[in-house]
Amino acid sequence: MASSSPFVLIARAFKIKIQPSLVAIYAPYSNRPNIVEQVGTGFLVKHNGRAVVITAMHTLYGSSGAEDPGEKSFHWDGQLHCVDAVARVIAQEKDYDIAAFYADELATKPQLNETSIVWRDPLPPYITIGGYLAKDFKRSGDTLAPKPSIHTDQRMKPAKNLELVTKLVEVKGLNASDDLGLVAVRYTKRRNKNSFTGVRIPAAPKPSGLSGGPMISTLTLFGPEPAIVGVFAAQGYGQGAGANAKVIRQLLSAL
Repeated sequence: MASSSPFVLIARAFKIKIQPSLVAIYAPYSNRPNIVEQVGTGFLVKHNGRAVVITAMHTLYGSSGAEDPGEKSFHWDGQLHCVDAVARVIAQEKDYDIAAFYADELATKPQLNETSIVWRDPLPPYITIGGYLAKDFKRSGDTLAPKPSIHTDQRMKPAKNLELVTKLVEVKGLNASDDLGLVAVRYTKRRNKNSFTGVRIPAAPKPSGLSGGPMISTLTLFGPEPAIVGVFAAQGYGQGAGANAKVIRQLLSAL
C-alpha cells in the first residue's frame, strides 16, 4: 500500500517539479585544486529566453565575501563549467545575500518558468526548502553525486536577531517590524515536533550546502506550477530565511 505521509508526498512532488532544475555549486577542494567539493545550491529559471542560475551570494563569494566567484563551478553534460569560463555579469544584492547569472551551458537542463517566482500575500502557511546537503555529497573519480534534501515546516516571521535582519535594519535604515523583503521558515536544531502530526522527530540537519536553494510554497507543489517565494540563505534562531520573491524579481531585472 502506498504511503500517504504528507512528507512522502511533498518529497515526490519536489523530485518531479523542482529537483530537475537544481544546480549544485562546487568549489576547489582545500589544497587539492583538481578536486571539487559541493558548497551550495542554485536553481535554474528561464529569463529572457535564457537559463539563469539563482543562488545565495555567499555560495559564490564565500561567507567573508573575499572568495573568487570565477573559481566556483557547476556540472552538466559530463563536465565541470567554471563560472569564469565565459564572460558573465553576476547580478547581486549583497544585503539580501542573493546572486544570479546567465548560464547558457545549462540551456538543455530543465528550467523553472519565471512566472513561478511569485509573491503571495498573505504568505503560505508552509514552506519547503530544497537543495543539496554538502555533508552527503559523494564523489567517485570524475563522477559527482550531490544528494538532494528538502526541509518543510511552518512559515515564521523573520527573527529580529537573524543576521539578514540586523544587516537590513542597519544598512537600509529599516525597522525590524517593516516588510524587509525576507521570508522565513521554522528550522530548529533541537528535537522538535512534526508540524503535521505533532510527533517528536530528530532535529533537522545543519543546512550546509542548501544555501541558494529555492524556498517553495509547499502546497503549490501539488498544483500545475510551484510557487518560488524565496531563496534560502541563512539559518539561525530556530529558522531558515532568505530574500523573498519580490527581491528575486528585482535581481532578475538587473541582468
